[in-house]
Amino acid sequence: MNEIKEIIQKAIEKLYPDIKMSSFDVSEAPEKFGDFSTNIAMILAKRLGDSPEEIAHKIVGQIKDNQIFERVEVAKPGFINFKMSLPFWLEKISEILKIGSKYGENNIGQNKKVDVEFISANPTGPLTVGNARGGVIGDCVASVLEKNGWQVTREYYFNDAGGQIDILGHSILGD
Repeated sequence: MNEIKEIIQKAIEKLYPDIKMSSFDVSEAPEKFGDFSTNIAMILAKRLGDSPEEIAHKIVGQIKDNQIFERVEVAKPGFINFKMSLPFWLEKISEILKIGSKYGENNIGQNKKVDVEFISANPTGPLTVGNARGGVIGDCVASVLEKNGWQVTREYYFNDAGGQIDILGHSILGD
């Protein structure tokens, strides 16, 4: 998406040299519209006093021939939708394969600590899939945080003695 933002930014600088747009979004589009979409024309319309669709068509005229796009289209009321080309996706896949298991890592949580707590099954009731899910999801969240530079402490709470464990045992046996 950064590539798309850079292309749009250059088009805006060419079309509207007096306008500085440093902050706008490019997001995933619903499948029927393409791969990505932006509302930049609607944001610019407020500043320029022009129709969002007219602005979108001007931007599309500047960027549609870029090889990373299979197609670029305007949709009412002024969205710009992007369908990415096959060579673009093949290049992205190649980059991901080269990076391997380090793909997606960053340091957003650098020097920050976080404690991820996930709980065991409730020993006073029957076991459910949801009970198992808590541990799996907690561990996955902790792993994602670690890949983003956080210092993660995992805490998994369990009951291993007493009347509640007796009840858990009976629920497992079906008594």
